[in-house]
Amino acid sequence: MEISKVQLSFEELLDSKYLAIEIKDKITQGMINILMEKMRRYTGGDSSLSKEKTQSLMDSILYTLSFYMRDIDMQNMIEILKTQDVVEVYKQSQYHLLQQLHHLYLRVQELQSHKLNISLDVYQETITKGLTAFFDVYNFDYCSQDIVLTLDYPTCYPLKQVGLEQIIEYVHYLEIEHDFLNCFQESDIEKVLKGYCFYEHGIIDNISLLFINQLLIKSLIGYNQDFLFQNQEEINQLYQVLSSYSSKELYDVLYRQLQILIMSLESPYQQEILIYFTYILNDLVSYLHQHNQFHTLKNAVACAF
Repeated sequence: MEISKVQLSFEELLDSKYLAIEIKDKITQGMINILMEKMRRYTGGDSSLSKEKTQSLMDSILYTLSFYMRDIDMQNMIEILKTQDVVEVYKQSQYHLLQQLHHLYLRVQELQSHKLNISLDVYQETITKGLTAFFDVYNFDYCSQDIVLTLDYPTCYPLKQVGLEQIIEYVHYLEIEHDFLNCFQESDIEKVLKGYCFYEHGIIDNISLLFINQLLIKSLIGYNQDFLFQNQEEINQLYQVLSSYSSKELYDVLYRQLQILIMSLESPYQQEILIYFTYILNDLVSYLHQHNQFHTLKNAVACAF
């Protein structure tokens, strides 16, 4: 297979056939030199370290190099490793990581300035304290691979990355959700959330997921400015609508309603918001069909009456 058609991470490349043995040996020796310098600085001159800590320092070196290389195509990655000393590449990698860390810090500050004034403690604590604490404890030099942060508040879309990439991914998802939620009145959002019995009991859930589900379900019987189901008649209408659709038909209807809803928002990020929330539709269709009974439908749509 042509190299141009292959995409490997830095660590995968080190174990691959695409690097000559002598290049791999040069990289290995360079990483050992970096490790020895880190050990000297970490211990203040004493090279004695536990096996676990030594491995942690090497993992940090690998992670920093991998973080730098993640957006470089494999041909360019190979060229860099062939022509540059690994020690110099590592310095570039550290500088790149610090740049991304600073950029992430500015994004978190912006996110905090637009957070919702919603009475959900886990949301408030994670946005205001949890993300800020990450920057206080993150050690880019000795433990760049370790992310000491518990992301208690869930995003609508599941996280796929690890390490610093996971924090970047988490903040990105929160930015999309806030772009969406900030198009509505906080009082309306709070009103919808309190319609869910488990919201009042403190069980963690995602604000935008609850809110957009309510909007989409309500749209099935005719969207209006009242986001909540207010009476049994509306529940009856919803029951009849759900009974008339197959799963595929219901998905198609909800997707069209999602498009209409998102395109009506006063946001420059409509397309990104639409792609983000399309993910929830299969779960929503399954949930509605599962609860398509008179005695469960009221709880399923979280009515406030």
